[in-house]
Amino acid sequence: MLHPRRILLALLVGLVAPPLSLAEKLDKPVAISVQKTDKTHVAGKVQSYDDDGMEVSDNKGQTQTVRWDELDAKTVYATRQKFLGPRDASGYVELGKLMLGVDAGQPFADKAFAAALKLDPNLKEQIDQAKADGPPKKHRPGAEKPEGEENKSDSGEQSAASGNGGPLEVGEVDKKYWGPLTDAEQADSVDPLKKFADRSAKTINRPLQLLETKYFLFYSDLAPREAANWAGLLDRMYDRLATLFGVEKGKNVWRGKALIFVFSKDTDYRQFQMRLHSTDPGESAGMCHAFGDGIVHIAFYRQANQLEFAHVLVHESVHGFLHRYRSAANIPSWANEGLAEVIADELVPQTQRTPQAIPQFATRLIERHGWRLGRFFDTDHIEGWQYPVAESLTTFMIRQSKKNYVDFINGIKDGLPWEQSLEKRYNAPRDRLVGAYAKSMGIQIKD
Repeated sequence: MLHPRRILLALLVGLVAPPLSLAEKLDKPVAISVQKTDKTHVAGKVQSYDDDGMEVSDNKGQTQTVRWDELDAKTVYATRQKFLGPRDASGYVELGKLMLGVDAGQPFADKAFAAALKLDPNLKEQIDQAKADGPPKKHRPGAEKPEGEENKSDSGEQSAASGNGGPLEVGEVDKKYWGPLTDAEQADSVDPLKKFADRSAKTINRPLQLLETKYFLFYSDLAPREAANWAGLLDRMYDRLATLFGVEKGKNVWRGKALIFVFSKDTDYRQFQMRLHSTDPGESAGMCHAFGDGIVHIAFYRQANQLEFAHVLVHESVHGFLHRYRSAANIPSWANEGLAEVIADELVPQTQRTPQAIPQFATRLIERHGWRLGRFFDTDHIEGWQYPVAESLTTFMIRQSKKNYVDFINGIKDGLPWEQSLEKRYNAPRDRLVGAYAKSMGIQIKD
């Protein structure tokens, strides 16, 4: 799971940003001149920023990262305010949240929230929630690995899982639920999903309306028109993946259907995860539970930023599709997260960034850390700052040969270890792939 907020939705080099969110690329660089708390002076133009800091280029073209915690509260506020438009109410809300986590930042948080409320009174509930939540927590998506005992999806009885790497795989795999299922078996699988959803609504005391499509059971407390919009986005995601992998038109890969929950409030989302899934959602905005009996539950809360929410919605649902596609064999984290990011960015373009943003992030990460990037290929789950590399590499693989990429995924699903599938199905051993990828971006790999 990406998590959780997009974020994304990726990260500045060497920094840990909120789950899945990409640094904001400014349409027009902003000139600044600031003094850090250590009395050193920084002048130049800000190219991009996120909740950890900003990238500043000087007149010689040299770029440095300036962290917000290197500046006093007044300077942080004045600088971040320069990045906002005159009517950017949501931007002021985010600025207020940031200032809550800055030393001596409370007065400036209040100032930002007041500005947001003046621009859009409808944000009052969101602002009140931000004040109640307090300072934002630093979070590294994927840092925790789910643990727990076997559990059963139909009953909702699950083990505790610490939840920000994912998808969360729950229970021992029962292979009989993969492969062709009869219409009767598919229909019989839908009823327990609906019963679980009904019980969920009663447990958290939140009425949920069902919008049922061919492949999804979409439960939410959103307005009907908005719910239909998001359900339609999921149908487009399914069609995109089915086309990529050559799934027969109209074929349903789910066991029954994918069970989707979208809550308008993050508090309801967290209550749902803790009480119905016995899962700590951490700072996530969405999570995919992939069960050993083939059932898939995916839950979210509706973030204020529509693009971020749409991105997470697609990203987590791609994980669910890959869980069900072809067999129960697991796709390695770098490939799983990479494809989830590629499809999410394709269906939900990020207007704030250029097409070169992800390759640029990936290039700097590789040059700074060396290709292994903390065991990028071998870890059970990549860390948040490795997502741009996963996305960029996946894009490269598909562009080089879509057929070979599909054969690579199919090989894993058919039982080949991923490195063997890469060599035999993609026709590029790991070292050759890495070399070609690096060369395509004009970078030198450092061991």
